[in-house]
Amino acid sequence: MTINRRKFITGVGAAAAASSVLGRTTPTAHAQSDMPLHDALKKFVIYGGGVRASQLVRNPYHFRRGHSAVLHKVTLNDEAITQTIVRATGAHYPFVSAKHDRISIFGLYSPECVILDMDHKVVKAFTAPEGYIFSGHGLLLEGTDNLLVGLYRTKPQTIKDEGMLMVINIAGEPKIESTMPSHGLQPHDMAYLPGKESIVLAHAGSTLDHYGDKEHRYLHEIINPGLTVLDAKTLNMKKFVRIPNTAEVSHLAPRDDGQVLCCLNQKLNISALNKGMADAVINDEFKGMDFVISDMEFEDRNYGISLPLPSVLVNLETGKTTDFMPAPNHQRQGQTVAFHSATRTSVVSYIRSGGLLFLDADGKSEAIHSRDIGLYHVSGLTDLPGTPYMAMCGYHNDISIVDMRTRKSVHTIRMDMLRASHIVAHEI
Repeated sequence: MTINRRKFITGVGAAAAASSVLGRTTPTAHAQSDMPLHDALKKFVIYGGGVRASQLVRNPYHFRRGHSAVLHKVTLNDEAITQTIVRATGAHYPFVSAKHDRISIFGLYSPECVILDMDHKVVKAFTAPEGYIFSGHGLLLEGTDNLLVGLYRTKPQTIKDEGMLMVINIAGEPKIESTMPSHGLQPHDMAYLPGKESIVLAHAGSTLDHYGDKEHRYLHEIINPGLTVLDAKTLNMKKFVRIPNTAEVSHLAPRDDGQVLCCLNQKLNISALNKGMADAVINDEFKGMDFVISDMEFEDRNYGISLPLPSVLVNLETGKTTDFMPAPNHQRQGQTVAFHSATRTSVVSYIRSGGLLFLDADGKSEAIHSRDIGLYHVSGLTDLPGTPYMAMCGYHNDISIVDMRTRKSVHTIRMDMLRASHIVAHEI
């Protein structure tokens, strides 16, 4: 096996970043692009979160006051970029509701939540209840003013230590309406099922993390990973479907046939190992596989080395699960799952290996390296409804518009994504 520790190339052009002030940035810098944008796409605005807001300011002490994340806004009509610093550590996914004049952002595994208006001015900030942290994801409940969000317990020990769901009314002065159990361990991603009568949640199913422990080979202690189905009106649990793989279930996207594609995560625990010991464990785990380990996996040794794992298609009616792993070297750390409505194709991004999995409606799968569409460490994916295109972003750099008929990039917006996890498209 060959372990290649070179760092992926992470950009091909100058970053377009706005200058910053306390909690706010000045619009707008203009993106650099390589091909004209199709007229059908000019009605979309792309939003995303980013972790490394510190790269937007010159004074590092600024971030000791908690301004550690950024909200990206890219208007495709004129390709103007606005980047706004927000108080939500690890800002994971922006929930945009123009009719409420609200953008809601939750920290990833942090207690912070911030709700902005559409001009990016802070309307309200919340803190998670004692013993809980936000998991970064949520869902605007259809026909209501309520945003449903998930929270992890900070120190889960057993299967009884389930997570929490919080309902936040975002109209007017935002307020917490209610909280309830999530019916599973560590709720993360969530989405409506077709017909919008039910909601499906990905529960990571893990408890302890073995940071600093030489005895445990893997970083996460997995107990009960799976998908929970809730009644969309009452939020009562309908069923729980366990995923048989011994890995965290992180992100998901329902298909139009009601089946749900989800991605998995588990990591080698090298947090307490020196270089020689770590190399031995990695070589043993990845026998016979030629793959790339990026520098950032070694720079943050607590983070672990992501394992190749399949994406799993789940039939919620029968409980049947089907694994898809056509290229293990491209399938390390599933990050985003999205469904492209026009071509009926599901897509999964793999941030550590820079991979993209495409799953057709007929079950044919293909995994490629994201450099084929001009991205490295690909992270965020979003459908551009009514068009043959998807938007995809790199963890560090750039947004690509991809023609899903050819699976090739047709347009690239050169910008610094500041460690962005997810992007979302909003029509104007």
